[in-house]
Amino acid sequence: MAHPERRRLCRFARRRAGVALSAPGSPLAAVGAVARLLNSSAGTEATLAAVAETLRQALPADSVTLWLRMPGTVAFGAVRAPPLPGHAPAVDRLDARPADGESLRASVEHGGVRFGILEARLPAEPAQVEMLAVAADLLALFLASLELTGDLAGEVAAQWREIEAHRRFTSLVIDSLPVGLYVVDRDYRVQIWNRKRETGTQGLRRDQVMGRPVYEVLTRQPADQLRAEFDRVFDTGEIQQSELEVTRGGETRYFRLSKIPMRLDGDEISHVITIGEDVSEWRGIQGRIMQSEKLAAIGQLAAGIMHEINNPLATISACVAAIGGDRSAPPDEYLEIIDREVGRCSRIVDGLLDFSRPKATSKGPVALNRLVEETLFLLKHHQRFKRLEV
Repeated sequence: MAHPERRRLCRFARRRAGVALSAPGSPLAAVGAVARLLNSSAGTEATLAAVAETLRQALPADSVTLWLRMPGTVAFGAVRAPPLPGHAPAVDRLDARPADGESLRASVEHGGVRFGILEARLPAEPAQVEMLAVAADLLALFLASLELTGDLAGEVAAQWREIEAHRRFTSLVIDSLPVGLYVVDRDYRVQIWNRKRETGTQGLRRDQVMGRPVYEVLTRQPADQLRAEFDRVFDTGEIQQSELEVTRGGETRYFRLSKIPMRLDGDEISHVITIGEDVSEWRGIQGRIMQSEKLAAIGQLAAGIMHEINNPLATISACVAAIGGDRSAPPDEYLEIIDREVGRCSRIVDGLLDFSRPKATSKGPVALNRLVEETLFLLKHHQRFKRLEV
């Protein structure tokens, strides 16, 4: 498609001439031909060479030379019709070029910027001078349009490079995170999958998951449950946290999952960021701390428990003495008392041992009444809870 600025060149030429460009072979027809060339889709070098040749034939002139500033330099190069063998030498200053009586010159400038000069070797006549001036104005607009297009293209390229640099930086930051991270859109399709996710327990490469529905990628959870978790974030806009237990190769790992709403444009939630953090070591440390607290509690309970055991031991001792002192008395009654008190001691010791042992975390239904009774049984041996009644 022709550049809008170039289409304006034809209208400019018509206004400058003030008459229709209809007479074949006339100077105005030649200016029209120049305007059409500048409005074509040919390359810049070919277009300028064609313009020079068209002006040489229309003037007519022995030669037409267009001196233009060369890109990236202060020198001026030549586009000549007919072309000279080899390359025309460049000049540093157009004003330093000698003028002769058989050359016409028109400055090619626009908006205070001089792009070069248009030079033709022929006797000066009013019509030819006017044609050369109009052609120079058209060339100036054409070259200004090219320069503007080049500036815009350079600016767009610079902005694109900056955007790419930011994208690479952001991608590097996401890949450097020590947590697994992925992002899904409203259609539950994976849009981001960082390196930690690639090396995680499932070990799925980025090119295997990008654009796929997340419930087809993460199959440890039922698809309906996974969709419901994302829907809750999309609907409420609240951060959702949960824990996931994964067993692989006989090893159990624990992960804390955080689903975070993301708003790309406006107030509507467009994506959900999911961060998975391996908290297995933290769980282990937490378990060791709890065990230490249990041992400290056992130390505090020890005195009360020893007193509690002494009572049944005293009863047992009295029963044994009674049996030994009066052999005629039936021992069944005393044996029943001894058995009851031994059972009492065993329950106290077993409860203490059960409390002190480290236990693996497991989830399941429990009898709350029994749990409360066992807790109260241990607490009643502590000095602070002796008068506790429930």
